Amino acid sequence: RTETGIAPAAEVAVEVLGASAPDDPEEEMSGWPRWSALLPHIRALGTQIGGDNRSVPLSRLLNQAGLFAAAQGLYSTAVTFATLALQIGQATMASDDPAFATLLGNLGSAYHNVGELRRSAELAEQALAIAENAYGKDDEAVALSLSNLAGTYNALARSAEAVPLLLRALSIFERASGPDSPD
Repeated sequence: RTETGIAPAAEVAVEVLGASAPDDPEEEMSGWPRWSALLPHIRALGTQIGGDNRSVPLSRLLNQAGLFAAAQGLYSTAVTFATLALQIGQATMASDDPAFATLLGNLGSAYHNVGELRRSAELAEQALAIAENAYGKDDEAVALSLSNLAGTYNALARSAEAVPLLLRALSIFERASGPDSPD
């Protein structure tokens, strides 16, 4: 085993799969055929290695695979990938790291998609607190966290709590991008 806690052969597999994975699986649709081909291999690797290691590249790969799975409507698969990515993040990142907040937020979104709204809200609240501490109250990353949390609150029939969050997110996006921006 290496310092990441995984066998050298598995580390090579992570490197090869990571190098083969296209960028931004949520928005770059041209990479979707490749993601579809890689997903079973990433799932097998993640299942065999698990989240009990310190491989940041594996965490990144699992997180991206989770985003792709969610974009394809494979919500329970997205939860699996996001859970493993967060487990690695917990072992390798500070709890106030914005990248850790991203992992929390992505798992929260995955839980939202499978209807586990209370768990989603808890993770979204944690992600928002980290983002606010890291970036300040008026950053676009904070606006995204606000919007995600508001969506979950709304799904929980907590609209009175969701509306102020959405208004705050809108205000941040307007200041950052202007009132005519698609954001």
